[in-house]
Amino acid sequence: MRWTTTSGCGVGVDEDVEAGIVGWRVNQAREKGLEVFVEGTELGRPLYERFGLAVMYVDHLDAYEREMSDEWRKLEREILPMHWCFMWKPAEGVYEKGKTVLPWQTEMNRR
Repeated sequence: MRWTTTSGCGVGVDEDVEAGIVGWRVNQAREKGLEVFVEGTELGRPLYERFGLAVMYVDHLDAYEREMSDEWRKLEREILPMHWCFMWKPAEGVYEKGKTVLPWQTEMNRR
């Protein structure tokens, strides 16, 4: 999946449109037997979870600089902290913690 949704960004995109796009792409992956990987912000997380994607990892953006300008500090206050999530849905459809084998932990991928 490669697109950007704008939930919570104040751009005015209808959430039903976003849900339609995500659902359509997740269904395409299912029909083709493909797993789904998504990186998104915390703002989009509920939308992706609604379609069965599980959060595998959460990280945050750090904008620290030794010599920060006033403009840099202003931007840092306005947009940070920004957390992003790495989300995944297996080709089989449902992720069960402790049961589903993660593709990056298989013997084939350790070689």
